[in-house]
Parts: sequence; C-alpha cells; structure tokens
Amino acid sequence: TATDSKGNRANYFDDPTKQNPIWTAPFLDHAETFHIQVVVACSENPAVQAAGSVDVRVAALEVAITEGPAADVTEAAPNQAVHLRVSARCNGTEPGVNYQWSVEGPEGQPTGSFDDSTSPTPTWTAPIHSSPEPVTYRLKVRCACAANPNVATEAFVDVVVLPHKVTIVDGPRASGTLVRPNEAVQLSVLAEDSAVGHEVAYSWRAEDDEGNPAGSFDDPTKPNPVWTAPVHDSLQPKVYHLTVVCRCADPAYSDVKAEARLDITVNPHTVQITDGPTATPNPVASGGVVSLSVTALDTAVGHEVEYEWTAQDVDGNPAGSFDDPHSRTPRWTAPENHRDEPARYVLSVRAYCKDKPGLSDEKRVWVKVQPCEHVLEIAEGPSAEPNVVG
Repeated sequence: TATDSKGNRANYFDDPTKQNPIWTAPFLDHAETFHIQVVVACSENPAVQAAGSVDVRVAALEVAITEGPAADVTEAAPNQAVHLRVSARCNGTEPGVNYQWSVEGPEGQPTGSFDDSTSPTPTWTAPIHSSPEPVTYRLKVRCACAANPNVATEAFVDVVVLPHKVTIVDGPRASGTLVRPNEAVQLSVLAEDSAVGHEVAYSWRAEDDEGNPAGSFDDPTKPNPVWTAPVHDSLQPKVYHLTVVCRCADPAYSDVKAEARLDITVNPHTVQITDGPTATPNPVASGGVVSLSVTALDTAVGHEVEYEWTAQDVDGNPAGSFDDPHSRTPRWTAPENHRDEPARYVLSVRAYCKDKPGLSDEKRVWVKVQPCEHVLEIAEGPSAEPNVVG
C-alpha cells in the first residue's frame, strides 16, 4: 500500500500483490513524501505475517519555457499576420505540454484573432483598432504540463499595432495646370491603406471659387481620371479647385480617409485671328481675281471657327464678289476700275466660334484695283472718196 502525507491511499501499483511491483509516482504541483508499506504473509498460513515500509519523496512537476515566446515582428500593420512561437518542457515522465494563447489590449479595442490558440506556433492576425496612435498588445501564452494542467507557467511578448489610416503617397498630379477651355486634363493620385488586404476607393470633384461643380470627369472614382476643363465666360483666367478623397474601400471603415487639392487655371474662351488676312496679288488688275487667306484659333478645344468675308469701297458700298464668303481661303473678283487712278477696297473677315457666334475677332486688308487700260483702235478706214484725182 501507499499513502500520502495525509494518510490518503495513493495506490499506483501495477500489481500490489506481486513481490516486486512497480509503483508510479503521482503528478504533483508540490513535493511530497509517500509511505509505502508491504505486508508479507505465509501462503500456507496467512496469519503468519511480517511487514516493512519505505518512504519515497516525489518531486513537484515543473514546466520550463525553453524558447520564446517571440514574434516575427515587434511592430505590425493592422490586419497583418504575426507569426508566434514558444517551446516548453515538463520534467515529468510524461513530458507533454499544452499551450494556450491569449491577448490583452486597451479596453474597448478589438484584440485580433489566432488561427490556433493551442499551437506552439500560431499566427495572430493583428486587429484594426480605432486609435490614432500605435497600440501595444500583449500576447500571453500559458504552458501547462499535459499530465497535470495545474502545473503551468506563463510568459508574454508585446507587439505594437500601427493605426489604420489611408496615406496619399503620390500626387495628386495633372498633365497641365494652365489649360485651354474644354481641354482634357489627365489626373493621377496614389494612396495606400495601412490595413493589410484593404483597398483604396477614390472620389474626385471639381469646383469653382463659389463651390459650384465645374467641368466633367470620365470617371471620378478612378485614381487616374480625365477631367475636361469648363468653358467659362470670364475674360480672365479662372482657377478651379480639384479635390480627391481617398478612403478605405471597406464600408466598415469608410471614415478612414485622406484628401488633397489641386488647382488648375483655365484660360478664357476667345477667338483670335493669328495670321492674316492676306491678299494676293495686291494691287490687282481691274476685274482681276484675288486669293485671300486667314487663320484663326478658338481657344476652346474642339470648337470650330467659321468665317464671314465682306468687301466695300471707300464709301461703304459692297464691291466685287466672293466665290465663298465663308471659306478661310476664298477668291474675290475685283470690280472693274474705269477711273484714271487705282481704286481702294477694304476686305474684312470676321472669325467666330461656331458654338458661340458672338465670340469673334475681326481684321481687314486693303486691296488696290488698277485702272482699266484704255486702248484706241481704228475700227474702219482710213478711206478716201473719190480716190482718183486729176
């Protein structure tokens, strides 16, 4: 028989009736002495007996951590996978160790999750906390002897989890910051979400100084949209404010965002004659043909320029004729000049925006028309009657 220090039976024999049994010491969380007694009786007369005893000191079970706990990083991004490890041993004859991981963080904040909290090498997914500052999380592991779970030791490792934020890392940029009306402006921006696996959603808007929408986007939700500059009525360049908001694409974190502004100046909408008008030849013969030419520019991209030619004498009366008074390069037939000196005519051209005819520019060129050449020819004769004289 075997008894503990309190006299309680502790019979862990393989066979207590054998001469040489095996007694298995219990798994204890404290050291204790056990009293083992044997009674030997005569097989022919069991009343004839002898007894003996021996005391056995059983040491306490202990768990020792041999490595760790440790993490592959000490600073993690939100939602980042953090790989943990620990190793422990138990001094008993059954050396198995059970592990249990837990995490502590600020009150009210999420604590992340383990893929297997009972593994010596689990993966912990860092939480997405709401603090604007880094938060320290304590990852604790309890290592317990498999034979007696009460025999255990604990240790921890700290991991700092960074805030969840969206950061603009490049831009916003534009292909031009001084542009023409109706010009297509290529925009770009690049933002990053600090939470692993989270994408960024983009939203562009364009406004004038009064906050009114201005121009148009091909797709305001793209990181690199095209903005078409407005055609404004101001006689001076006008500044427009383009704002991009970059936010976490996960609806649960849509309040996590960053924004930036880009100013673009749009020139006035004008029509300008940039070359000409020219007239060739000049001077021209009476009734001759003059080739005309003019070049005009509408500052609004995509807008067409139309032309209107007129010709007048010095008294303001229409003169000559055009083959096409709405051509950029018409031909003008000069009137005949029966005077003895060159006649002067003013040829005017008005260039105007097809979409906005009131927006125009006008210039003129003077053309001299030479006098007609007076040629006297004898149409008949001379003759004499009679033509015989005596």
